[in-house]
Amino acid sequence: KRVDVTIAAVAQQPDLVLAIAGEGSERPALEDQARRSAPGRVHFLGATDGSAEVLAAADVLALSSDSEGVPGILIEAGLSGLPVVATDVGWVSDVVRPDVSGLLVPPGEPEQFGAALRKALDERERLGGGGRALCLAEFDMAVVSENWHRLLAAVARR
Repeated sequence: KRVDVTIAAVAQQPDLVLAIAGEGSERPALEDQARRSAPGRVHFLGATDGSAEVLAAADVLALSSDSEGVPGILIEAGLSGLPVVATDVGWVSDVVRPDVSGLLVPPGEPEQFGAALRKALDERERLGGGGRALCLAEFDMAVVSENWHRLLAAVARR
């Protein structure tokens, strides 16, 4: 997930605070990076029971991966009205539409990622509203179910 990129981006924005949900083998190295580059501003939450509480407490969701499919957390963020800053990899752009539901940056670019975090915070209401509208229109369970129903019906007709 390249959490190191997000930490480096936050380190460049002295008023930002980062909460990291999840657990993994890189945590000790990431904690060391956070202590050195953004002391007191990066909080490791560890494994969580669900994303709803974390999303409700956030101002922006950051995803700085080098590769992804269509991450469900981006859809959850959008449905929650939370803007996203993510790397432009895989099918992330299916959910994060630049200047509509969030911002996309190239992978491995902490400076650009930090600037995008700042912009997303400045435009939080607009981007969050755009993300919610987009995700309701394209990823809401009723919409997805209807699309699957149409696809299966079309296949069955053939």
